[in-house]
Amino acid sequence: MDDSTLTALLEKKFSGEALSESVVIGESIGGLYRPSKQSVYFHKVKNNSKATLSLLEIGAIFDKQESVKWRIWFDGISVSKQFKPNFILPIGENTYGATVIDITPLVNREAKRRFHKLTVISSTPVFLTHATIIKLIEDNSDTTNWIKYYTGGAIIKSQEIKKISVKSNELRQNNIHFNIFAQKVPQYLEIRVNERYVKRLEISKNCDDYQIPFDKEPIFTLSFKNDGIDVGGKSKSFILITNLIVNSASKKQRSIDLEAEIRGRNESGVIVNVDVFNNSESPLEAPMLVAFSSGILVSKIDLESIQPKSSAKRELVLKLPPNSSSITLRLIWKENSEPQYIEKKIKITNQI
Repeated sequence: MDDSTLTALLEKKFSGEALSESVVIGESIGGLYRPSKQSVYFHKVKNNSKATLSLLEIGAIFDKQESVKWRIWFDGISVSKQFKPNFILPIGENTYGATVIDITPLVNREAKRRFHKLTVISSTPVFLTHATIIKLIEDNSDTTNWIKYYTGGAIIKSQEIKKISVKSNELRQNNIHFNIFAQKVPQYLEIRVNERYVKRLEISKNCDDYQIPFDKEPIFTLSFKNDGIDVGGKSKSFILITNLIVNSASKKQRSIDLEAEIRGRNESGVIVNVDVFNNSESPLEAPMLVAFSSGILVSKIDLESIQPKSSAKRELVLKLPPNSSSITLRLIWKENSEPQYIEKKIKITNQI
């Protein structure tokens, strides 16, 4: 994009209608938005002044003649700051709990709403983690390649792919961990390499039969193979996404099960009885039991192997964070070298 086109976009004011141009140039690194001639997103703020969002990143670029201040409130708490021209306002993942954000940019002490950059996503976090990426990269140059993962227009992961040499049809596997912030299941996951190749994976059509709710970390497998597509200019990097699979076993077919019940409380914490059932035909080797409350890990225990068609009992005494309303127990094990897990959530009542 040349300077005149960028300037024209920057000078365009919001008039209550959505800005038709959607411009993206550049990248987000480490969760911070880094403005440059190659880095701008333009989005309209809902109702001109308010937006419901959980921000992975927020930034803005104004022209060089203007002094800018943004009045910003997260759930009624002011986080206003004064910035010099061509500023960025990075807001990290620790603020994702905000629900209503009032944003008014002040330009030379006059309230205006124009060319501010927002990544607008919902305040309810949805976590997509433990995604396994199987990729094949063939790079015969000295250039660095980047693979990026997007949803809703926001970069959720940026990973450097260093120069490697692979044989034809060879597969390489990496474990990629994302957090996607969205109020509902995103419709697609978008993957780009060096901004030249874009592939969208449709997610919604695979979501109807989730047995593990989306907010409880479903496992996605993305498969890549060499398809002879040049995605890196002079660099010869071949990558193709071939499939998206949701690895969540149906409860009816579940061979491993978990039950838990709160039995009371003592001076050390809440007492929880846990039963692990192995209904399969093979041993459950070295399972791990972890417990969370209010998003905090409160227990992590390695269990002994459980024989086929048998069960194991365990009593836990958990010291919980103040005002905890529930406990989430997760049983983790490996099956064919792949990690598997099931969860049980129990509420904490006033009678305990």
